[in-house]
Amino acid sequence: MKKLYINPKGQVVLKEVRDPQLQTIGAIVKTSFALISSGTELSAIKWKRLYNSSIIKQFLTSKYLRSKMFEELKKHSIRGLLKLFKIYKEKSILKNFENPLSDFSPLGYSCSGVVLESNDDIYKPQERVACAGSNHAEVIFSPKNLTCKIPENVSLEEAAFSTLGAIALHGIHRANTVAGEYVGVIGTGLIGLITIQLAKTSGAQVIAFDLINKRLNMARRLGADHICNPNYHNSVNLVNKFTNGKLLDTVIICATSKSSKPLEK
Repeated sequence: MKKLYINPKGQVVLKEVRDPQLQTIGAIVKTSFALISSGTELSAIKWKRLYNSSIIKQFLTSKYLRSKMFEELKKHSIRGLLKLFKIYKEKSILKNFENPLSDFSPLGYSCSGVVLESNDDIYKPQERVACAGSNHAEVIFSPKNLTCKIPENVSLEEAAFSTLGAIALHGIHRANTVAGEYVGVIGTGLIGLITIQLAKTSGAQVIAFDLINKRLNMARRLGADHICNPNYHNSVNLVNKFTNGKLLDTVIICATSKSSKPLEK
């Protein structure tokens, strides 16, 4: 069967691998739909390319490595910096002695499909299931606690979003969102959009924040009561107006950033 990987050069490739076997309690599932999480998977590709680039490029590209470099220079002058370069050089040499497949990273973590085989009475052959934590492959093994039967009124395509839905729902539960509250959602990517819909289902009033107007327009279509792009509007004034001066009861962050600037706006 075929499975999707990122190769050492950071390229997405299909590899022929053995069919999975029943391991712990769970099911062997033939994949029908696999969800592509653009944020997570593009980030994985980016870092794979960086990790396998030259040491100089890694230091020039990575803010973390640059901070380590200046820290060593400050503490131990040029001797500490040379030591740091030596560590990274040895790490690169050691990679040549690892299992060749260890340089190939699998992609994916949410899919749906049909059960082929199971060692648990809960899942029967030909039943439709949604699976979390499973990579992009034609056939997967899905542990019992990461597998869920799909209701009849839900399609296999829709069920492929179940893992992201669970992440968004976890945020709603942690925030203890209830009817009548004012909720702010920062970031209107896939998880942010699902969070907005779940907050609305809970009876909350929702204002969505993002720096991309196209995403904000989608948030509005999916139920957000108000939208705000901090690049064009004063967030504080909009929130005051939206909540009649009561401010937000909850803020759920569904965005990633290299700094805290999005929160400061």
